[in-house]
Parts: sequence; structure tokens; C-alpha cells
Amino acid sequence: MVALYIYVDEMSKRIDLFDDEKISLTSSIQNINDISKVFTDFSQSFTIPANTINNQIFRHWYENSVEDGFNQNIRYNGYIEIDTQLFRVGKWQIESATIKNNQIENYKLTFYGELVSLMDKFKEDNLKDVQNLNDYTIPYTGANVQSRLVSLVPEDIMFPLISSERVWQYGDATSNDISISGGAIDYTELFPAVKISRIFDAIASKYDLTFNGTFLNNQLFTEAYCWFKNKETFLNYSEPQKIDFTTTETDGFFNVDSTTDELTAITFFEDPFYINAYAELQIFFPSTTNYILKVYKNGSEYTSLQGNLSSFNFIIDQTIGEGVYEFYLQTSESTTYTYNLNTFYFDVEPGSPNVWQQVLTITGSGSLSSNIDLTALAPDIKVKDFFSGILKMFNLTAYSTNGIDFTLEQLENWYYLGGIKDFSEYVISDNLDFNRIKPYKKVDFEYEKSESVLNRFFGDTNSREYGSLSYVFNNDGSDYKIKLPFENLLFSKFTGEDMQVAYAVKTDLQKYIPKPVILYFLKYDLVNYYFNNGTTTVELSNVATFGQDNISNGSINSLNWGIELSSYYLTPVNNSLFNNYYLNYLSNLYSLKSRMLKLKMRLPYVELLDLKLNDRIIIRDKRYIINQYTTDLTTFEMDVELIQDFRPVDYRNSGVKRISNLENNYDFYTTSKEPLTWTVLSDVDGMISVITDYTDKVNVAVTRNLLGTERIASIISNKNDVIVIEQQI
Repeated sequence: MVALYIYVDEMSKRIDLFDDEKISLTSSIQNINDISKVFTDFSQSFTIPANTINNQIFRHWYENSVEDGFNQNIRYNGYIEIDTQLFRVGKWQIESATIKNNQIENYKLTFYGELVSLMDKFKEDNLKDVQNLNDYTIPYTGANVQSRLVSLVPEDIMFPLISSERVWQYGDATSNDISISGGAIDYTELFPAVKISRIFDAIASKYDLTFNGTFLNNQLFTEAYCWFKNKETFLNYSEPQKIDFTTTETDGFFNVDSTTDELTAITFFEDPFYINAYAELQIFFPSTTNYILKVYKNGSEYTSLQGNLSSFNFIIDQTIGEGVYEFYLQTSESTTYTYNLNTFYFDVEPGSPNVWQQVLTITGSGSLSSNIDLTALAPDIKVKDFFSGILKMFNLTAYSTNGIDFTLEQLENWYYLGGIKDFSEYVISDNLDFNRIKPYKKVDFEYEKSESVLNRFFGDTNSREYGSLSYVFNNDGSDYKIKLPFENLLFSKFTGEDMQVAYAVKTDLQKYIPKPVILYFLKYDLVNYYFNNGTTTVELSNVATFGQDNISNGSINSLNWGIELSSYYLTPVNNSLFNNYYLNYLSNLYSLKSRMLKLKMRLPYVELLDLKLNDRIIIRDKRYIINQYTTDLTTFEMDVELIQDFRPVDYRNSGVKRISNLENNYDFYTTSKEPLTWTVLSDVDGMISVITDYTDKVNVAVTRNLLGTERIASIISNKNDVIVIEQQI
């Protein structure tokens, strides 16, 4: 028996059904009809009776005169059970109601699966609204910028060498020559970059979610960064600090709550004597200070004040209205402040003095640190667009069974983690319907167009955008485009030096605000240049290098869609986004041998509950992946679309891995029918310190290479797989 439940007023309520109502659920993660989208479970819309039970649940939604009625603009949490066993978790939305002969007859509902619900959680929030980003902030000082600039390891916040002010040179003896003290890079020229993994952590914290999956621990994810630049010039403001009201007071017009630090404007007038009222917040600094005061009304930002003064004030009167107000203060440097909160009213009652009279006076103080407010620098992008952009970039799937814990996996690895199940005996008919897969003729993979001077030179020279790819298949069909909401900033390496930089300036050398820029930490380089940390100009001898490239498991990987010449190594990089994350999937789809099989089957209840979208299905000795299936939850009959699967089952793990010269831990991913154990085969120079075995990888901890020459070591598994590790100078 199928049972539908919806949460209303935090209580689970069972929805009543028509006896003959057909309820079907379509399941799909990656669909060949739209390869850039990650799908989820959803039901066809279906009707339920408008009886006493359902009218109570949906509060007679058809009648708009009902106060505090059922909210049609939101989706309500819920779940589906089959024979008391949980089948799916998701959200319900009311679509319509039907009245016949002046009597309400039915409601129409739709059930949405968890990925759709995840995007609902993000709403229309922008990345700057994720205050949890500041969990990873650091004090903004020249010394801290310098330490991140020369860091041996990729920290949560780094400062890539990207100029928004001038075109740096090396060795030309001009004022822009960073190899001399007169052209030193000033720490205020650099904007921070934040690890994408930390941005995901902040998003998870804000929306009470968890994200997990093996790819989230992969170096190609953990060493990817987003450049935080949303203004032309970097003037840092501290994290917002809420004004702390020291006492709880009320005067009939305003309530001040010291627990919530809220000021509530109750009313501004009192009949019959037309008593007018207002509140004034005054802020005082020890000296002239750059400040921002953000004013929130009823939980949303209402306005902000910005200036450079030693004191200022904000008035709440009838012109801005009644409501609950909160105040957040920021400054461009560490400082202290004091405040006065005063309320006044004007009484026109006969015999009154007819002057403004002060009623409440609350005073307090606070201090502000110089921590970077990452939300103030976050790129202008919606949370859902940033999240889905990263999913597209790495071809990740996202799935959940409870709407809270989400697993993110690279598509090919996700299929590898699925089971292989023979369902031949559950096919209802002996007739199998094979169909041609309708392929695309060409797929364009793109970033947002960059206005950077280097990108525009590349575009004008090559008649295409840097990092883009047009992949043409040898067949007829339509064109398709996958476009990321990010900008791919081209770097340039100085001749004869291990140092590369990028420029957020246009061809006219004017600075601009780019779309969100995704970067890789590449390596730690030895190079001499000058840097002004706000206290002194120093000559530095090393730098943390950023760009499109990252060395993982001994191979150079790129954030470019296609094969491009590495700006650093000046050689083509084959491990592009397309080759790493899309090629195998599309090659399997559009193989000449590939077919779509459509059939009907009826699975046993236990198999239906256990079926996962990444399971590979065997029908009559041939293996398939699931494109989608629709289940009639009343009969368990399924309409299934399967695509032939030609992925090899490969258990070879030998190879050569190149790693950097740093002390670090490296994951080498493996495949095996049974657990592998690894030991040192050869290590003359003492490179390897610890080996840790996992089910899907081996982790090797290595020491830093101080020899001045490359080091070579090797490890061997109990199945005689050999991994040779080459450590760079």
C-alpha cells in the first residue's frame, strides 16, 4: 500500500487518496536529452480527493478568503511510504483545485525529489548572503597577505598574483617592474581567493546540510579556488558586528531587547493627541574612520550607510515604518566605538510643553577587528548558480535520501560505485524495444566571456575564447551548449622566470570586475620579486603559483575545457575538463554500438527499494546504465529506459605518479575486487614516511625534497601492482 505524508505546522499528516488513483514516480540523474543537468525524482501531477481529511491539511486552499491558509508559494516537506517502508523523501506542492456543481472535488499535487528541494533551500540567495564564509576569514594585514603569498601549502585563503591596477613587468626597470623595489607589489593590489571546498562547507553550514563524496576529497577539488573580487579597488571592511544593546527597555513606542539586540518600532503616533516619536542611533569612533552600517528590517537588509567620519547617526521614524530593526557595523581597520540609542516623542496634548522629549537612553561600546569580510568581496552570483556551475564543471551527480545529507560524485566514479544486477527474469514481456540514441552533432563547452587584456588578445588571435571547446561527433543531430557561469582568466609567465601572473584589466588597461573566476593552486616556486606589506618593502624569494593547471597523481590537469597550451609549462595539457569528466560518458553514449532499450519490468518490492540510479542492469547477458525509469507505485510496474554500457571493468593500478617537492599526503586511487595492501618496494632517499590503505585508494605521505635532484620511490600491492612516485626538485 502506498502512503503519502506531508509536514504541515511541523506535524506529519497522511494525505488521503482516491482508490483508483495512479501514482507514478520518474527517476533520472543524468539524462541523454540534457547532458548538462542533474535530474532527480519527481512524480507526474496527480489528484487527491477534496474530502474532510485533505481539506483540513490544505486548509480549503480553493477558498482564498480563508485566513492563514495553505501557502501555495512554497513546497512542503514530505515523504512516500510503500507498505510502511520509506521509499522517497522530497517536497509537495499544490498545483490546482477543481470545483464541480459548486462543490470542491479534488486537489492536484506534485512531488519533487531532493535535488529540486536543495535548490529550493538556496532560494534566490547570493553568495554574499552566506555569512558562514567568514568562518574561514583571517585578519587583513600586509604581513598576512605576504605569508599567504609565499605559503608552501594551499591555505583556505590565498592571494593569487592577479593585478587589478597595473600591468606588472619583470626586468624592464620601469615603475611596474616587480623585480626591483620601485615596482614592488603592494599588498592592497591583491584580492583573496577562497577554496571551493570551504565555500561548499559554508553553504552546508548556512542551510543545515552536509556534502560528502570521494571527489570532495580529491586534490582536483580541494586545490580549486574562487577569486573573491566584486569591486574594482580592494578596501577591506571587517566582518559585520551586531550592535550589542546592553539593557532591555520600552517606552510604548519602541522596545529594545538586549537578548536579541533588536529594536522594535511599535508605533509612531498615539491618538487622540498625535504624539509623534522617533529613535536615533549615534555611533562614535576615536578618530575619522571608514565605516559601513547595515540596517536590517524584519530579517532582511533594508539599507546601509557608508562614510568616512568620526561620528554619524541613523533615524527611525514614520518614514521608514514599523518593524524589527537590527544594526551591523563594519570598519576598514581595527578600532573601538561607542553608541547612544535615544528615543524621543512630541506631545501636542493641551498643557504639554510642545517640544521633543527624550525618553530612553541606552549606551554601549564595542570593538572591531581587521578580519576580512569575505561576504563583502564574494562574486556576484546566486548560490544555486555557483553550486550548479561546479556540478557542471566536474560533471558531478548529487543525490540524497533524506534531504539533508547529499553525496556528490563525479559521474564515472558514481557508476563505478553502483552495483551490477541481473534483472532479466523481471522483464514482463519477451519483446524488447531497441531505439536509436539521438545524438548531438556538436557540443560547445564554454566559460563566460572574459574582458581581460590577455584573454582578448587570445580571442582576437585565435577567433575563439580561451579554454573553450567545440566537440564534434561524427553523426547527424542538433547542437548543444554547456556554459559555466565562471570566467577563465588567462595567465602569463614571465620569460626565464618561474612566475606567472594574470590581469583583471581591459585592453584599455582600465580595471574591471570579472565574473566569478575559478583557479587552481599549481605549485610553490622559487623566484625573486619585491613586495610592500604596508610596513616595509621586502624582497621575496618564493611564491605560491596559481593558474589553470594542477599536478595530481603525477599528471598535469587543467580547468580548460579543451586541450590548451599551458601558460606555465608551455606544453599542451591533455587532461582537460572535457577529457577528464565528459569524454568517457559521451563516448559510451554515442558509440556506434550503443542502443537505448525500452522495456517493462516488475521488480520484487525489496529490489525496488534497493534500486539505485547508478546500478548497472543486465538484461539477457548485456549490461546497461539507467537513463530513467517510471514506477507505478500501486502495481510496481516499471517503464524503463536503459542505455548500453561499454565501460570496462579495469583492475589495473600500476603507473607513474609525479608529485611536487613539498611535504604532503597524496591519494592514488585504485580499483580492485578485494582490498589492496601496499608496502614500500624501493625508497633509497627516504621519500615515503607513511602508507595508509583505503578501499578505493592508497594514501602516501612524503617528506619534502631538499636534495636538489628528483627523487624516485615505488610501492607495491599484494596483487603486484607497482606505483612509481617521481618527486620534483
